[in-house]
Formats: sequence, C-alpha cells, structure tokens
Amino acid sequence: MTVDTSRNDDETLERLPGGGVVVLQKREGYRFSIDAVLLAGFVRLKRADRAAELGSGSGVVTLLLADRHRDVSIAGFEIQHEMADMANRSAALNGCEKRVTFISTDVRTVRQHCAAESFDAVFFNPPYRKAGSGRVNPQERKAAARHELHGTIDDFLEAAAFLLKAKGRLCAIYPAERSVALLSGLRTRRIEPKKLRFVHSFAESTASFVLVEAIKGAGEELRVEPPLIMYESPGVYTAEMSCVFNGGPVRDVNGA
Repeated sequence: MTVDTSRNDDETLERLPGGGVVVLQKREGYRFSIDAVLLAGFVRLKRADRAAELGSGSGVVTLLLADRHRDVSIAGFEIQHEMADMANRSAALNGCEKRVTFISTDVRTVRQHCAAESFDAVFFNPPYRKAGSGRVNPQERKAAARHELHGTIDDFLEAAAFLLKAKGRLCAIYPAERSVALLSGLRTRRIEPKKLRFVHSFAESTASFVLVEAIKGAGEELRVEPPLIMYESPGVYTAEMSCVFNGGPVRDVNGA
C-alpha cells in the first residue's frame, strides 16, 4: 500500500537533530521538544527488535530510532488521528514505512490491537501534568501532549505491562518531581527499574527530568548513572548534549 506523502497547508517539514530524518509538524500546535530527543538517545534497541511507542505524537522518537536501527520494526500508538496520520506520512517521507506504522488508538485500548507480550521494547514520553493541575492549553493537541487528558501514567504503565514480553525493556522520560509515581508504578507491575539518570539544565540546578530503563520480570538491582547536564551556560550545550543532538546516544562523555 502506498502511503500519502503530501504536506497540508497547516504543516511544516522539518529536519530533526542529526540531519538524517525529516518530520511533518503542525504550524500551530504541539511541536517536539528536547525531551523527545533525550528519550531517543536513551532507548536501547537490539537487532530485529519489535518495539512500541505509547503516545507517539508526531512520531519524532520513533522516526529517530528507526533511522538509527534499520533492522527493527516499531509501532506507534497515538490517540489523535490527525497526529497518527501525519506521523505515517513522515515515515513514508523517510522511507521507513515498511518498518514503522502509527496506529490511531487510546493507550488504554492497545489490547484490542495487539496480542499480549508481543513486543521486545516499549518506550514513552507521556503527558507530564495531572488533569486539572495548572493551566490547560486551549489548543487540543498541546493540551493532550502536556496534561493527562487521555491517560494517566498508570494507564501508560498498564499498556506497557501488557505489551512487553518477559525480560522486555521499557524506557521512559518523566518529570523528576514525579519520579516516585513512575518508579513505584513500574515495580507494582513487576517491571523492575534497572537504570536511572537524572537530567539537569545546569550543573547547579535541580533535576528537570528522569530517564528510566526497566526490565519486565527482572531482579532487584538499580544503577543510578551520573547526571546528564544539558547546558554549560545559557544557550551553550554540554559536549554530551551536542553529541545527542548530532544523533549520538545519551552517554556520559567520561564513559559511564
């Protein structure tokens, strides 16, 4: 089946960090941010993995990973039909539509589309704010990306627990201030946190995000990695962040 690669009048075509991937974005509405690039650099995929992204949005994380791992297949699940359609057109523009597909569905209903334990890896960058907390953006796409309007962190974790094979890997990025909810939710579902890394804007600032890798059915042992510092000074990225923006992995420059 041929996928439409046309661009609508309300869309822009942009090149992602690293230069190898282009993505369609809405001129007005939610646009990808630095946390998507961080997650793409943190996720580890193995040869021939079947992976899933929950809440895939415009497909940025999946498209970056598909470009770096040419022998994996990835399914993105996105509740907003317009976003899933746009992501599928982006996949076709990048020539990976045979390995990547975006499905318009609620993460709370993934079991209607997939068999249990059918994925080797699951990753997500979910809405960060609880419904009813703070100001909700009047634009639906932005509101759904930032607030838990269509699923809480527990809904994302339930979907991941259903989709992951035994010993399958889960990777997520989440606000540092809500890291307890993420970690406790993982352990409740027997997806054991194995690697954790806090992300700071500056060396002296408190953590903004936490990156977590967990394994379904693994034993207890957590490695807390050195903090990832994004900026040396305002507007100047650290060496590691510059590497990430050039398509490299999230990895401490000292080798950790």
